Formats: sequence, structure tokens, C-alpha cells
Amino acid sequence: MKIRRYFLSDEAMPAATASTSIFANAPEGTKEIWLTLRTAGLTLTFDGGAATAGANGNDFAADASTPYVFEEMTQAQALAVKAIQNGGTATGWIVYWG
Repeated sequence: MKIRRYFLSDEAMPAATASTSIFANAPEGTKEIWLTLRTAGLTLTFDGGAATAGANGNDFAADASTPYVFEEMTQAQALAVKAIQNGGTATGWIVYWG
């Protein structure tokens, strides 16, 4: 059975030159997030701890054609995600689904 999602909001990815809450604007009711990285990769942590490029966290490469999909991610979980650019100035787009 396919789970239906509805659009909540979207935004340009915030600057991540230092470890930052990348999904700080996740609206109430968030259930899924799409992250498209256009120009450089990111290192993400999901436990609220600071991200350090190439040292701790999970690395995500830039790929302008395919978004990373974070399924079953609530607003509270999204607010705990920290990011730092890894390998250049990262730009991208975020879409929040409910």
C-alpha cells in the first residue's frame, strides 16, 4: 500500500560552513524530507551532535538530479539533524512532505 504524502513547504538549503541545523525550518506535521545537493557534498549527523566534515557523521555526495529521501522523519527528528559542507560550498533544495 502506497503512503500518500502532501506538500508542506520547500526552501533553499541553508549555508553549512559550520555545523548547523539543516532542517531548522521543518514544519509541524513533517513526515518525509527530500534533500537535493547541487554543488558539493554534506556530512550529516542525526543525533543532534555536531557534524565534522569527513570525521563524524554520514557523507552525502552532490547529485543535482536525484534527491536524498528521508522517510518517516518527524519534525522533532529533523530538528536534530546537523550538517556541514564537505568538499566545497554546498547548495541545494529541501522539500518537506506531510
